[in-house]
Amino acid sequence: MQLSSTSTAATAGTPAEEIIPAQQPASGQHVLVDLKQVSKRFASGGGEFTALDNVDLHIGKYEFVALIGPSGCGKSTILRLIAGLETPSGGKLVMDGCDGPGEFIKNNRLGVAFQDHALLPWLSAWDNVALPCKITGHKVNEQRIAWLLNLMGLTGFEKSRPKQLSGGMRQRVAIARSLVLRPELLLLDEPFGALDAVTRRRLNIELQALWSAERLTTLLVTHSVEEAIFLADRVIVMSPRPGRVRMERRIPFQRPRQPEIMRSPQFHALSDELTLALDELEAGEDLC
Repeated sequence: MQLSSTSTAATAGTPAEEIIPAQQPASGQHVLVDLKQVSKRFASGGGEFTALDNVDLHIGKYEFVALIGPSGCGKSTILRLIAGLETPSGGKLVMDGCDGPGEFIKNNRLGVAFQDHALLPWLSAWDNVALPCKITGHKVNEQRIAWLLNLMGLTGFEKSRPKQLSGGMRQRVAIARSLVLRPELLLLDEPFGALDAVTRRRLNIELQALWSAERLTTLLVTHSVEEAIFLADRVIVMSPRPGRVRMERRIPFQRPRQPEIMRSPQFHALSDELTLALDELEAGEDLC
């Protein structure tokens, strides 16, 4: 596959099992998350399997990075390692100069939203968003909660319980909850994966507006190429298991991005390029 000069991928003739060099944030950008030859193995049926193999991945401060790849390629495993829900089997995870995510977790510098919103069903939208404040002993910032709910299009539904909200609205509450303590790093694991295409597109627009307002470092795991291109500064393509970084694509669109950009020839060309890369990886072909 021929890449443009702004893309980074395996060089021509590189064996498919090799790993491409670690991808870098923009020149001079502070590296907030640094995976250095990270591997992860899991026990399975009396043996083990390798989910990630020598992954190098750098995420700059204030950068929005999207991970895409075939199912089972280790995208979510990377996110769980950064969130402190798993530990590496090999290599090193450095976060803002410290080993592992412990300092981020201890000081509430990390926000996470999964596909399963995990809202408490007996609490209102407002109280679900306020929950991290109460758990950590922080004063409930009513002004910030109101601002987040308004930004996510939930004004008027503050007293509604999860069962009274649509799926898209529940995900908005979950994202607002992940941001209430002003984290520096936001991890999103397929937050809109279970939603219909129209709702998902609308929430992508709202998420971009929220990211522009907060300017926080973000890692998004998604199966949607279009979602990755619309939201991210860089898109990282993972290989089938064992997961390796196989390709990077910097996204050239300026912010703020309007929905109309998704209909542009350049957007469609990027989508075709990344989709073809995924197809070739699943077929076991080399990216060259």
